[in-house]
Amino acid sequence: MRTGLCTRGMLLSALGFGAVVLSGENIRSSNKVSVCPLDPGFVGVLTMSKDMQYSCRHIFTGSDLYQLDISPGTLHGWTHEADALLSPSVQAIAQQVSQSPVVHVDESGLRVQAKLQWLHTSVTPTHTWYGVHPKRGIEAVNAFGVLKDYADVLVHDCWAPYWLIQCVHALCNAHLLRELTFLAQSSGQAWPQRMMDMLLAAHRGCERARTQGITAVPSRQVLR
Repeated sequence: MRTGLCTRGMLLSALGFGAVVLSGENIRSSNKVSVCPLDPGFVGVLTMSKDMQYSCRHIFTGSDLYQLDISPGTLHGWTHEADALLSPSVQAIAQQVSQSPVVHVDESGLRVQAKLQWLHTSVTPTHTWYGVHPKRGIEAVNAFGVLKDYADVLVHDCWAPYWLIQCVHALCNAHLLRELTFLAQSSGQAWPQRMMDMLLAAHRGCERARTQGITAVPSRQVLR
């Protein structure tokens, strides 16, 4: 189980690597190269395939672009170094998320060594936490610990395991609108459209209130 996945860009940033320092002779003679710490002006972009074989697609040296392959062993080592260097940041993100008054959560399937696992996300306006786990439900939530004792507002898509968290629950209106659209199209009834109109009107009312610095919509407007 791995938590707090780093992006490809974060990988090189964490290590202080941006590209490979090579002379013209090096570039012509070999496409297997070694790396060293570089000037921050260099940028490296890595890609990872599903079987974790790495290849370096683009290496920028100022305005120059070289097509180079870096040893998979080197990139594998970078990944482990970045994991250690990024761990404090991951822990700080987890702490910020767990203390946020509102957290949006979701999960999505992905393949790890050709097996189905789940990418869990916990999102606030300023932080995003990622974790990969073989399970989709409450086992993953408890294992990660980020939301295990969360007691504030949790926004989700009504997926059953989220209801097991002892907190204030709020349903994602984007998911509700999606379900209501299906009902309106499949049932031919009028109430799903009326419900969508009400939710969208409430959203617009909240947006207006925020722009005016109002923290609550007046009760007369809610009743109307």
